Amino acid sequence: MATSLMARQEPGDTPLSPPQFEGEDVLFNWASGGDLQVAPTPNGPWTPVRAPQDRVSSVRIPALREGNRFFRIIDHGVPGEPQPIVGGDPRAPFRIARSFLRKGESTTGNAFMEVELVAGQGAPAEFHLLLDGDVVHLRDDGQAGDRVAADGIHTGAIFLEPTEFSEANVFLEELVKDFRVFGTFAGRAAVDAGRPGLFDVAAFERGELIAVHPSPVAPVVPGVPVGPASGGSKPILEANPVPLPIGVTNTIPPTNPTNVVDLIDRAIFWPKSLMVTDLSVVEDPMRTFDPCTGRGTRLGPWTFGRLMIDMCNGPVTGIDPGDFTRRWLRSWQTDQVIQFDTVTNRNPEILSQVIRDWEMASGGADKPLDLAIAPFRLLAIVNRVDLRGNPGYGGGVSDDACDPSCVGGEARFVFGLIADAFKRGTNNGTGGGYPGNPGDPVPAGECDPAQFTVIFEYCVPKRSCAEIKDWGMQWFALSRIPFGPAYNDAMQKITDQFATAGADPSRRPNLSALSQLRVNELLEEPWDMREWRLFATDSDAGWLRQVTAKQTPDFDHNATPIIAEYCAMNAADILAEQHVVPLNWRTPGKPYVPFIGGNAPMPTPGFFWDGPVPVGSTIPGEVRHRFSLNTCNGCHAGETGTPFTHVFPRRTGEMAKLSDFLTGANMPKLDPADGTTPRFFADLKRREDDLLRLIIEPCFFQLFHEPVRFQH
Repeated sequence: MATSLMARQEPGDTPLSPPQFEGEDVLFNWASGGDLQVAPTPNGPWTPVRAPQDRVSSVRIPALREGNRFFRIIDHGVPGEPQPIVGGDPRAPFRIARSFLRKGESTTGNAFMEVELVAGQGAPAEFHLLLDGDVVHLRDDGQAGDRVAADGIHTGAIFLEPTEFSEANVFLEELVKDFRVFGTFAGRAAVDAGRPGLFDVAAFERGELIAVHPSPVAPVVPGVPVGPASGGSKPILEANPVPLPIGVTNTIPPTNPTNVVDLIDRAIFWPKSLMVTDLSVVEDPMRTFDPCTGRGTRLGPWTFGRLMIDMCNGPVTGIDPGDFTRRWLRSWQTDQVIQFDTVTNRNPEILSQVIRDWEMASGGADKPLDLAIAPFRLLAIVNRVDLRGNPGYGGGVSDDACDPSCVGGEARFVFGLIADAFKRGTNNGTGGGYPGNPGDPVPAGECDPAQFTVIFEYCVPKRSCAEIKDWGMQWFALSRIPFGPAYNDAMQKITDQFATAGADPSRRPNLSALSQLRVNELLEEPWDMREWRLFATDSDAGWLRQVTAKQTPDFDHNATPIIAEYCAMNAADILAEQHVVPLNWRTPGKPYVPFIGGNAPMPTPGFFWDGPVPVGSTIPGEVRHRFSLNTCNGCHAGETGTPFTHVFPRRTGEMAKLSDFLTGANMPKLDPADGTTPRFFADLKRREDDLLRLIIEPCFFQLFHEPVRFQH
């Protein structure tokens, strides 16, 4: 929650006061003789500011103007915990019910934002947000543009360029020809659709209140008033997208199938800007390699082997990339105890299906693992800017074990294991199983895809609003380029920004932008999902370590009272899809028990999460659905009608097929618990809407961005 920051005291007992903003300067006060340091990221690089002589120290510097966002105190040689200069959590900003913009001159802007927060958040009378280096001071004290003290409406001055609205309208009107509707989504389900609205520039110039949150680019619902209430000074706004109720409820606003079908049937640009599976990309001979056919470039920039080498970053970590990859694979060979949950080994299967043949093709089990012939085929390159955090809170990357955060969103490579990649023909000593003529057609039944997908999920190293908007525009610009060499050149310029060695110097020791590595596999029954992250501490520093399956409880908890209890106590957050499944859970009056799982098994295609039997009797339907949908195994199974993978493994020369959940095909899906409630999904259309709003809206809109907590 974005409250005033009071830093945690370190062993050296270094009390800190919250930073104070004085124009473009920041005033720091701390009660020790320690040294103040500032940095652009929580991981440095750190710049010393002052070595004070007094026990009570104070310094005023233009920290934000110089690009610094974090500070710490070095007390008696012990570094204190890094703190954001603008306090708050970019993953959990204040939830804003509505916001309006009005024209008005002040020393710090030419317009005022009026922000009404969702009740019950414990908001202070004043708080700050960061708008690309400028501090926006939001206050509810009747001063500096705030019209009424303590009325629940915070007001802040900003500099606004009205041409940003005009340019956005032009961009939007050009889109409307094909994008006649934008979706209204309750979480990930499409519940309605309508024509996109425009910014009313003339009304702003006349001094009227202009609704800016929810976004005017959201669908306009006929008959719904938007704007100031007639005869009054307090604005009203029908919440749109659909307001999420506080407390337990069993219903959501009814869907409008006709409008939702309009959304599902509209024109698309996601095949070039969001989920890229075209063969001209995933089989680009300059950038990819297939060890079965020998087609492509070994260790090209989009190959599994190159990504592993760059993630390992041997020159920096001192780790051999082959050893790095082999150790990751061998984690399947022994039971892994993760958060008190034992994840059972699949030793015979990982040996027979992956490790043994790869080692033999590399020259033997005692030889370095040859990453140039990695038995994985590229399936897709994916843009997940919809997973971005809120840049207004000054934060960087979160390493929270349950809730990792990427302010710039994510980008991904999806690979599929090639079954028997090294068994076609006779290994001729070239390190591959093909018979020596790269490009030869593959006979039917050879080199088929295995049920084993690997997803490299990168935390995009973009942190300011301007950087994130530009990042979104780079992806959108791909939609205007025909598939071919020019497209692939442009795509590589994008992927190099997150996938190459040293892409994020703030993330030590690997300097890799990787957020997590996930695998969805059927080495044996049941299907399973596992996750790894790079570690910076202890004996795993620089290596991949298996971690918990985010937002997914231990499988043994399904259909037990603890799921019903968790859902009842967190119903409001679940409905808003802002809940975080914790490491441990405590029933009142009882000890904590491990809650989150070390993996996410999927025993059947219809699997879903619920409380005790009978099905659906203990958790209200909408709460149950959204909780289950946000788990790994619920999303990849019963809740979305998906047979375990959203991007299906493919043969050479065939494009990867995508799930109905992504494309909107074959809708509706029926709720797996009651068998009757229709669910309309079109997640790639939702991501399209999100990307368009990001690049259309002026930067201050990102101050209202409420990050989603989706993991998939």
